[in-house]
Amino acid sequence: NGSPIFPPESGHNTHQEQPQLVVSAVEGVIAAAEGARIKRVREQAHAELLRRLEQGGSDVEMAQALEASGFGEAELNRLGYELLGARKQPVLAERLMKANAGKYSLSDNMQDSYGEVLLATGKALEAKLQFMKAITLAQAQGKGDKVLAGYRANLAKAEGALAR
Repeated sequence: NGSPIFPPESGHNTHQEQPQLVVSAVEGVIAAAEGARIKRVREQAHAELLRRLEQGGSDVEMAQALEASGFGEAELNRLGYELLGARKQPVLAERLMKANAGKYSLSDNMQDSYGEVLLATGKALEAKLQFMKAITLAQAQGKGDKVLAGYRANLAKAEGALAR
């Protein structure tokens, strides 16, 4: 937790008698402060990204917003699912996932995730195309049967939605 621990026999001269304790305590305080700073920066980046998504804009502007956030593929993917699910903001989720799928165009997982958002927002044909793209990428990259089975299951859901 960053709190220094000094033995009971420590006194006024701990800095001279046991300097490693003082150094360790200072390093702990610095690490805690840096952790807090990083958390604040990430929260600000998160809020700014959401603000830019809400504003909308061109595909280029959305790509710039993702880049400016400094977040990676997995973090952006998690945020997209959070927007779709817990926050119940499917339009923002779709906007984010579309931009992320463009940024990570060779990621089978990202293409699948974008397809899931499209399917959830009633765009079954577009979702089907995304799932097909995910399958093609996964096969080309030698992904395992379990991954492919998941993508094929999503493709089947999209095809089922189109049949209705």
